[in-house]
Amino acid sequence: MVGEEGYRLESRLFGEQGMFGTLDESLDFADGYFLGKAVGTFLLYKHSSVYACVASDSHPLSVPLESEIVRGLLECGVRVLSFSVSPTPLVRFAAIELRAQVAFSVTRGSQSQTHSGVKIFLEGSALDAERALQLRNIAANGNWRKTSEGRLAKSEGVDAYTMRLFAETAWRQKNGAANSAQAEEENVRRMLPRVLLAQGAHGSSREVLEAIAKNLSAHAEQVFVLEDAAALRRALREEHEQVGFLFNSDGTALQAFVGGRGEIQAEELFDIILRGTDMHSRKGLVLADGLTERRALEAWRASGVRVERCAQFGAGMLTCLSSERGAKMHERVSPASRATFSCDGHIAFYDSYYPFEDAFYVALRFLSALATGSLRMETLRALPARRVSGLLRILVAKAEGSSFCNKDALLMQLRAWIKAASSGAEGSEVAKGSEVAEEAERNLSYGRWIVRVARFEEALLARCEGKDEESLGRVKADLQEALSSCGIESVLSEFVFS
Repeated sequence: MVGEEGYRLESRLFGEQGMFGTLDESLDFADGYFLGKAVGTFLLYKHSSVYACVASDSHPLSVPLESEIVRGLLECGVRVLSFSVSPTPLVRFAAIELRAQVAFSVTRGSQSQTHSGVKIFLEGSALDAERALQLRNIAANGNWRKTSEGRLAKSEGVDAYTMRLFAETAWRQKNGAANSAQAEEENVRRMLPRVLLAQGAHGSSREVLEAIAKNLSAHAEQVFVLEDAAALRRALREEHEQVGFLFNSDGTALQAFVGGRGEIQAEELFDIILRGTDMHSRKGLVLADGLTERRALEAWRASGVRVERCAQFGAGMLTCLSSERGAKMHERVSPASRATFSCDGHIAFYDSYYPFEDAFYVALRFLSALATGSLRMETLRALPARRVSGLLRILVAKAEGSSFCNKDALLMQLRAWIKAASSGAEGSEVAKGSEVAEEAERNLSYGRWIVRVARFEEALLARCEGKDEESLGRVKADLQEALSSCGIESVLSEFVFS
């Protein structure tokens, strides 16, 4: 355990949403303890009393990290409400509902096996660079507030959270006053297909899934909570009409499936919900991450929706949904008309209540469209096929003798390679590269690839698109050539949803 005097939370541990690192290497359990003390001290400078909500996913390394955060908070005199193993949206829900000054969610997310982190929701919005610097300075000075007034309470919170999820979605058909409530309910039960729910690796969402299934059972004939992704895929191969959802470990992203068609890509899922909302009719704002499929962006813009691309999905985008400062940055767009989207399954809507990414809520919005008849299974099965695509994580080797690598410099090298390759190629083969500074994009006649920096690990993230599987292979080969030409010693691995 590191001593308190002069202890410093390393600046490289802080990212877009909180503190992230590799346990036993760049991140220690002591960092959780001193993070709790720093946040408690920071808030008690401004508030006479502080209330915090804390939870973790179920991974063995997340639970002790959460315990250290709680210990640090208690020593500063913070009142702590622990939700034990719970998904991130539930923690943020509790923070808003209970007016807590801070919420912590300890999660592995979809990171590599040794990567852990703490998402911080501080005073109504995600952590930003200015407040992260203040926290680091408090930790470095060691000027802690010490008291024995801290109190710890335990709470499940699942029932209140899932009740709010259902309250924000519409389930009854609006067929006029002549229809009784019972008749409407029977109509909904006939329209909803068999619903399958499953969680990814290291899931913290089992209890939430079971509570949602219990509520859904009042509306659908068959609702099942399956053990894992493998069980979900096996069930989808059956002949029964069905819709399936797979949630990641902290409940912030999902994959959707339709029996008889397979996976609904993230762009398609977002598009289905977007077109069925008031936001679409009001020509609202969509922030889309840099890896989003191009045709989806063009379709949204063509229909009159204002779309902005953002290379760094995370707090930089979600701030626009959860703070007045973010709203002013985007020309005072009405909160009810904002949404964010990422191609790896992260979706957030600023509806009447939810200013943060919540995969459970997005799934219910989708099912609500089926329940009210605005979306039908035959429509889903008939959706035209999009380009074949794949997400890649490019693991970047650290420079020899260095503890870090300059991922932004590597991105600049890729942009230079694209420029050189494009200038020497025939116009029919290669279009111009990306003009967005945070991205490197190469467009080919048979597909494209786009790369951006991963903020929480030593990696770049890439998306490859092709007209078909053969074209996708050519696109990946072109990306590999670009990486090799830039001297990037890397391993390409397919994105694994967990």
